[in-house]
Amino acid sequence: MYKAPSARRRKKKAAPLNLVSVLDMVFILNFFLLSSAQFIKIFEIGSDLPIYQLTTDDNPKDKELELELDIRGDGKILVKNNVNQGLLGSFSYLDSAKLDEFKQFIKKIKTQYEDENQVVVKSASSVLYQDLVSVLDVVREERVEGQTVKLFNQIIFDGK
Repeated sequence: MYKAPSARRRKKKAAPLNLVSVLDMVFILNFFLLSSAQFIKIFEIGSDLPIYQLTTDDNPKDKELELELDIRGDGKILVKNNVNQGLLGSFSYLDSAKLDEFKQFIKKIKTQYEDENQVVVKSASSVLYQDLVSVLDVVREERVEGQTVKLFNQIIFDGK
């Protein structure tokens, strides 16, 4: 026979949430995020030009100078003009007297081509970082009577 339900029903208590599995997942994800993070400070040499340029010169003959520095691992700097494919000079960067000769040569080129500010730098992988920075300091600017004179301040690094 059918019985009518009673008016009084028991309320079931809700089961408590099991947060242990959620906390386990959070700690595991935290471990992977921290292990994949890089806490290394990267030092860069500043440059005024973008790394990649989309435009190219249609008439490279219009440019008078396209200065290129080839910094080799044997202590030599080859100074080239890419317009006429000529070698302008060869200097050593290991000796401070030879570096001063290089500085005078760069100043002489700057007086001939005052409007030119770009230099392309090719460096061997065996060149020490400090040597590269000292060569770039010579090329970028010079101090004359307490004032900074810019030489070739737009430096383009060639990774070939």
